[in-house]
Amino acid sequence: MEKKTIGGLIAALRRANGMTQKELAEKLNVSDKTVSRWERDDGLPELSLVPVIAEVFGITCDELLCGERRSPEQRESEAGSRTANPEKTEKQRMRLLKNSEAQYKMRSGIAAGISAAGFLAALIVNFGLLKAVLAFGAAALFSLAAVMVQSTALSRAFLAVDDAELPDEMLHAYHRRIVKTAERSFTLTAVLLAAVLPMLLVIGSGVATSAGLGADAFLLYGGILAALVLAAAFFICRRCNDACMKKGVWTLEESEAQRYQKNHRLQNLTAGVLTAVLCVTGMLHGLLSQTQMYRTGLVFNDYESFVEYMEREEKAPARGLLPNGTADFPVEIEPKTEIWYDENGNEITEEQARTRTLEDQDGRVVCTYIDRNENCTGISYSPKKGTVLPITVYTRQDSERAREQAQQASVLFIPAYFIEIAAAAFFYWKKRAV
Repeated sequence: MEKKTIGGLIAALRRANGMTQKELAEKLNVSDKTVSRWERDDGLPELSLVPVIAEVFGITCDELLCGERRSPEQRESEAGSRTANPEKTEKQRMRLLKNSEAQYKMRSGIAAGISAAGFLAALIVNFGLLKAVLAFGAAALFSLAAVMVQSTALSRAFLAVDDAELPDEMLHAYHRRIVKTAERSFTLTAVLLAAVLPMLLVIGSGVATSAGLGADAFLLYGGILAALVLAAAFFICRRCNDACMKKGVWTLEESEAQRYQKNHRLQNLTAGVLTAVLCVTGMLHGLLSQTQMYRTGLVFNDYESFVEYMEREEKAPARGLLPNGTADFPVEIEPKTEIWYDENGNEITEEQARTRTLEDQDGRVVCTYIDRNENCTGISYSPKKGTVLPITVYTRQDSERAREQAQQASVLFIPAYFIEIAAAAFFYWKKRAV
């Protein structure tokens, strides 16, 4: 007995109507190779094409799914029933659903691959070519392409089942799986783009935009931004799921709905505790990563030694100090002739312009000196009655050392953030309803 299949029925109807594979393909807006695969049973039409094919040949969707035509008497006797062979029709529908879902997952995987390729391209351009802005631009373009591919695939996946006359339970399960896959793909794209966003820090940092972002700054700020975007995506996906259920995109059975609500409450609790812990860690991070916490400076307990040090003609080290984590590089300092003016615009000598005074709490001058030491980055003191001693002088070497220590402290917080997030995820995984 001849096996009845969708492909066999399409081939028979096409020949009966005197159509070539190319003519049928043009009517369905597909390629003739696609029609050939259907007729060889190497593939199945998308669900969105089932009613179109049925209309072209003047048959019902059930006849096409069962792979056989029925006489008018059979159609009348089967009025009100789904099909003469429900088990076979159910299998055909499941095959079509799986085929549509497999095609969507393949396209979604392509979108994820594009996002990952953009992230790798950004790393190569930043650390290999030392062009941070160009690196972020490349990642942004790849991310945009990934979003377009994913959006197109998602739209096609939903359109594929619009007119397929599927049971609600089967249709809702299909919708839920598609949305879950889309959420993961969009989240991956957003997280990878957020991880490279700190590469824009070189803009306005006082260095050329062709510089590259340092590895420590990339790990620190990129990791923090990626974690924040991941948390935001979690809440957005939750709201998306709730909206889908309210609009009837899918429904849940009573037991599954109870499990969903329980996990929803657990997620809110876990997210709230994690947010509080991350805020505390962030405040400690901000406090311990301040450069001034690590500056020691030179302490002077008498005016004579302080004045002697400040009037010493000591040049500043010819190094570029970049506080945003970019690599240091030699800086050539060109000598220049300066003209000095007082507050009224009158020309004065350099010595007069560099003269500084320190006053006690009553406003009396207790120390006068000429600021010639270019290695000094600042001084600090507390005015008291009749004195301002002790005086602390900060040098460029001290500031550089403090900056490096602050960066090291900042880097130590990176694993702390990830450990806290991993602990929250593990807690939810252990306590969730299954």
